[in-house]
Amino acid sequence: MTLGLQKVVNMIGQTHPAVGKSLFHQENTNAGYVQTQQYVPYSTLPQLRDFGSGIAEASIQESFNKTFLISMYGLKDVIADEIIARDNYGMLTKWVMGRGAALAEIYATHDEELAANFFAAQFSATTPAPGSPDRVGLFNTGHPISPQNLAQTQSNTFAVAMPFGMPALQGARANLEQQLKANGLTRYDNSIDRIVHNPNIEEIVLQCLHSEWVPNTSDRDMNTMRNRDIKNVSWSYWTASGSTNANAYNSWFVLGKTHHLYWFTLTPLHFKQQQILGINSTLFASFVEQTLGQVSFIGTFGSTGP
Repeated sequence: MTLGLQKVVNMIGQTHPAVGKSLFHQENTNAGYVQTQQYVPYSTLPQLRDFGSGIAEASIQESFNKTFLISMYGLKDVIADEIIARDNYGMLTKWVMGRGAALAEIYATHDEELAANFFAAQFSATTPAPGSPDRVGLFNTGHPISPQNLAQTQSNTFAVAMPFGMPALQGARANLEQQLKANGLTRYDNSIDRIVHNPNIEEIVLQCLHSEWVPNTSDRDMNTMRNRDIKNVSWSYWTASGSTNANAYNSWFVLGKTHHLYWFTLTPLHFKQQQILGINSTLFASFVEQTLGQVSFIGTFGSTGP
């Protein structure tokens, strides 16, 4: 029966398309935690020199690091052995499929909730922000560029929360293209890969991505953001809002083609079964070990709605 449960989990899965995990780079690990270290590249440009004269010296230094601590999640169910003993017509096949599909769906839902809660928490102004490598939330106006240069900061959100629209989309595009590496010189020259939002604002997102003219204006200005191959990700689990209306779900964020969000899996979802003599039943336990987080804010931009 354990084999049947595992098979159903792999075949049936959830009743909704997974979004949360797809927003991260997914990797496996054989360790209980993962240490990710970034570096500050050369911050001194080559200097003009004469024959035989000195050469400007620079060095690569350690930048912010991030430790991913693996967490274990589990769920269990039981079936009485009396039912197993009198299963003359294979009815347990249906039970196994039902339990397997339901367990798979709830684990998939858990992944969605983990991802949505992670991004929602990253608008927090708490310092130091929990789980952040540079001590501030993922979406912040004051990301220090490196431990050696805390005074120079970068922003990946608006100074004042902005609802999604053409000004917001253009602001996100310009920001991603000008984000600096930790040396304060090299630019990522990133571009938007996807926009993540709640279904409540999908219509305006689609208008901004595909309208021939700039939406909601009387001018016939060409929409320069169309045909940029930006993916629209309507995510029902994304329920963050601005301060005015907690149920508007009008928050949004974009991910660049280069970003540093990671989801590590130590133990993939699987089942164990064990007979419990005290209640004459068989227990089916399922568990998974994984973690998620960001190594850097680079390649992200977001804003809560008003």
